[in-house]
Amino acid sequence: MATLESLTFDNSFARLPEAYYSRVCPTAVPDPYLVCYSPEALALLDLDASEMTRQELIETLA
Repeated sequence: MATLESLTFDNSFARLPEAYYSRVCPTAVPDPYLVCYSPEALALLDLDASEMTRQELIETLA
């Protein structure tokens, strides 16, 4: 099973021409929390459901 640290992230959208996006600074969420997740999506990423309880992952996805 994969972990957050072992996932490969490729921001391919950032390589599109500038007409497709606008650069903005991210706004931090003051107290992020998990609302729900998809077990099917976790399976596609080979992530164990226990990863969803990690505060690091919740903050990354927020």
